[in-house]
Amino acid sequence: MNRREIKVVFIADSHLVFKEKFLGIETHKSFEAVIGNILVHDQDADFYIFGGDLVQDQSKESFDFFKDISSKLSGTSLFTRGNHDINDFFFDEIKTNQKDYISFKSWCLVNLDSYSQGSIYGEITSEQIEFLQNISNKNIDTNIFLYMHHNLFPTNSPWLDQHITKNYQIVSKQFSDIENLKLVLSGHIHQEMEVVVDNTTFVSTPSTSFQFLPDKEIFTLDDKNPGYTVLNLYSDGSFEINYKRIDGFFGELPKRPELY
Repeated sequence: MNRREIKVVFIADSHLVFKEKFLGIETHKSFEAVIGNILVHDQDADFYIFGGDLVQDQSKESFDFFKDISSKLSGTSLFTRGNHDINDFFFDEIKTNQKDYISFKSWCLVNLDSYSQGSIYGEITSEQIEFLQNISNKNIDTNIFLYMHHNLFPTNSPWLDQHITKNYQIVSKQFSDIENLKLVLSGHIHQEMEVVVDNTTFVSTPSTSFQFLPDKEIFTLDDKNPGYTVLNLYSDGSFEINYKRIDGFFGELPKRPELY
């Protein structure tokens, strides 16, 4: 029987704004509700990964709130940087002692930093690709799970796809050529999607704040509730993905939302 080896919870795009709604959502309230739901239903996870775009307003109150609420999770917390995570001090602080990759049972969990200073789009350097290839070569019998903030596949929403990872066609092909790279998980696009390239599955996840409506020419919000993603990783390299939406009311969508 193929048993689950690792349980991962992925939490992304909280976009915390203190005492104000952001795109109609009370982001502090929705983030706290997501963490509360995890504490009730998914507190047995081995790893909690925060997938970037954590604090929008760059206020001390939001930074402190994030650290306080996220610290309630008892497992190992990991962090990757999003385009809105522009405060170097804060991100260095929460990533203290975090390794770029962790070997755990038959899996390697690897973080690549897609943050590009001053840009909304993501960027993966040749050095990072080489780093990933070296991990693969040294752990050829190990399954690799990669997490980053930016997506590596188009969403069929032109307004959003201009902010994709730079040179994503080349990067995603280089990734998929790594035989033991099974799964690439990202946030950024505030919606759930799955794309398979060769033997690698690329996945994006819901946001803990506002959601983007798929397949739209222009910036459009979705009325789905905030959510997060749970992954079960198995020893044979297979995995199970569960997208979870939380109950509750966190605000109303603005009639004429402006691009964030």
